[in-house]
Amino acid sequence: MVPSDLGMNYLYGDSTTSQLKSNFLEFLRDALDFCVFVLQADAKMKQGRVQIRHYGEEAEQETQRLERFINAVQGTVVTAQKGNPESPTARTADRLTQLIADTHRQSVDAIRRMLADAIARIEAEENATRDACVNALALLIAPHDPPDTAAVTRLGLLESGQYDATLDGKAEPALEWTLELGIPDGHAWAAPMRIDRIVPHLEIRAPQLAGWITKEVKVKPIRIERHVVTEIVESENKLTFELRTEATSDLGFDFHVDFESGKVKATRIGPADDASSGDFELQDEDGALIKDLATKLRESLAGLERIPNIVATFEGADFRTLPEYIEIVDRLVAMMTPIVREISARSLTPNELVLRRLLGNDRREEIFVAKATLREKLKELPTEARALFDPLQLDPALPPKPAPAPAPPPKDEKPAMRSELPPSVPPPARAAAPPVRIPAPPTIKGLSTTPKSTPPATLPKSTPPEKAPEKTPEKSAPEKAAPEKAEKTAPEKASDKPAPLASSPSGSMHAVKPTRTIMPSGAAVPPPAQHSTVPNVPADDPDEAPQLEVGPEIEMSTDGLFDAVPESARQLVTKPETPRNEALVGALKKIMTLSKNGRGGEAYQEYATLFGSDAFAEYKAEDQRQALRLMVLAKSHPADKDAVLAAHEAALPRIQAMLEQEKTAPDLELLGVTQLYLGDADEAAKSFQAGLDIERSRNPQSDLIASLMRRVSQL
Repeated sequence: MVPSDLGMNYLYGDSTTSQLKSNFLEFLRDALDFCVFVLQADAKMKQGRVQIRHYGEEAEQETQRLERFINAVQGTVVTAQKGNPESPTARTADRLTQLIADTHRQSVDAIRRMLADAIARIEAEENATRDACVNALALLIAPHDPPDTAAVTRLGLLESGQYDATLDGKAEPALEWTLELGIPDGHAWAAPMRIDRIVPHLEIRAPQLAGWITKEVKVKPIRIERHVVTEIVESENKLTFELRTEATSDLGFDFHVDFESGKVKATRIGPADDASSGDFELQDEDGALIKDLATKLRESLAGLERIPNIVATFEGADFRTLPEYIEIVDRLVAMMTPIVREISARSLTPNELVLRRLLGNDRREEIFVAKATLREKLKELPTEARALFDPLQLDPALPPKPAPAPAPPPKDEKPAMRSELPPSVPPPARAAAPPVRIPAPPTIKGLSTTPKSTPPATLPKSTPPEKAPEKTPEKSAPEKAAPEKAEKTAPEKASDKPAPLASSPSGSMHAVKPTRTIMPSGAAVPPPAQHSTVPNVPADDPDEAPQLEVGPEIEMSTDGLFDAVPESARQLVTKPETPRNEALVGALKKIMTLSKNGRGGEAYQEYATLFGSDAFAEYKAEDQRQALRLMVLAKSHPADKDAVLAAHEAALPRIQAMLEQEKTAPDLELLGVTQLYLGDADEAAKSFQAGLDIERSRNPQSDLIASLMRRVSQL
């Protein structure tokens, strides 16, 4: 759960004792990666908001120009000589007037629709960027705590017989978080923890009711070795744990142990009318037994795995929804500055930061990192952003803060083993997802605002109200140059001006597909959420500008959409003209995370909750179908039969409701598999046969026919 060296203090480079209980150099390295990442995210989100304003201005300009054009055309039709009201010319004028009005209305609708699409895409990108910043924070916090972190480990026994484990932390700069903890197979807490597994034959004296007629409370010996730990909370120098006679019982004891003061608080848990319930004093020898038990329980928590799945707040506000992240960077740098300066002042080499730790037998390991290595991380940022890190004095041009003269090392001290800090692993880049194709509005027959042989008109390029940060140059590190070169398609210099809206031959307006810009050095927004980079239009080289796209369809990038969910569920977010169901996607991501961590029973409990909810019934049929297919048609199910059975029971009425709306072969297959798992083989056979009949009449060459025939033959 935590590094093994947390119980000892590190030494400075001059061998003097520090207050650091963990390898601060590792935290500093990863903190710089995190700061660079969120500052780049800030710039991209600001750029997106500039683009929204710019698109709105362009749409307004085009709407006004269209209004003037329509008025001019209508005026010409109205004032032109048409002769008798019943003449062919007058009737033609009436038809033209109606066509002009219809075209005007549809063109305005198209402008509004494409503006809404562009705004929705940019807002989705911002949401993805925020998800990525949360993920980057998890990658920082999971391996190591910030200095002076107050951490609390909690385990609670679930009805499934497994423990749910979390780690709550609080540290400067005003950060609070909860991390998920994984319990490996074979770990002491992988099954319900009974006391006799740690201390056999444990007996204490506690109050209990005695007497047949006159009930009175007496202190008697009680054996508790068969009690189960249903909850345990560990904080610094304290441990609280609950013991119950059975996993689902309300009878037992609560103990609170303060290791620093040696005090033990005991509480008997029982019915409200039981006079023996409540706090009681342990006898000295029993108190020693409980402290020994608490020590062993505390030691048994070692080995829990920190999973980079985090919920965090900054200054009491949800970290994900912060207006910008520069404030947390500023506070994080302020927290690290005195520590970095002290390490630097006590390092014997001016261009390195050095820490030492004891290895035993008077041997010491010297861990160092070159300041140049840390400065290299900041080169990805513009100059004004790099200035935020000046207090760390990583630049050799800045004079170091004076410090007390280092103490001379002992004469008999053996030479320290030097180990350079390993390179960091920055937040991973995302994988590209297939583009979404959005049909343009239909062309009005009989009238087109642009002839097919004429290139599409483009709205005049207006200057955005404010300038976004310059594009950062690509990092030149050898280990990262190759993949970035393969992905890079944007010019070296870029502006924050968005691609203009363009009109297609049908008279509809659409946003031009931008040239993709990759965040340097693996700093592109990572999974688990959807993301596509904010488009840039080159400012200095017109020949390199993205070309306008015309035609009945356009493409919008949806890079990294729902990477954590299997392929069969991605239609939830890639189906054309279907907005992403954020609530459903979030529920499925949670289920996938539980499955990946070996907690299949809990994942299927989440399936049962999802399918049984009223909200799920209101989702679109296609969204329901994809979620149901994830569970019902899975290649295998976890060993927790009760959880799997409950999930299928919750899925059955949802599938039946879809079939009441429309009977399709794929849904009948879903129904049959569910019925088969629930033990109704006869009904399953009927469902498979009905699906087979429908599919044969629809498409005799369908692959689904072979699947259904196989299912029918197996019953």
